[in-house]
Amino acid sequence: MDECKRICNRLTIMAHGQLACLGTMQHLKSKFRQGYTIEIKVRSTDNDLNATTMQNVQSFLLSQKQYQIEVKETTQSTGLFQVVGSTPAELFQLLEEHK
Repeated sequence: MDECKRICNRLTIMAHGQLACLGTMQHLKSKFRQGYTIEIKVRSTDNDLNATTMQNVQSFLLSQKQYQIEVKETTQSTGLFQVVGSTPAELFQLLEEHK
């Protein structure tokens, strides 16, 4: 997408051999941008420790007000989160700094 941003005025996206959308980069981002989903897994032999760690991860992510983060699903050792307003690289850096 970065290359497209530098050299194109308009983009076309095809799906299943048919034109799905056409417009400027900003138009397509505002119309179709839904963020991304991240899955976080914690590993331990102790299920109670997994559950506590996942609760801490969830609380931490939800406290990050600069991002729009929604919890999709959590179990004792796995969390599925929908993220809008950051790139995956930014979120990974944030998680790395606070692990």
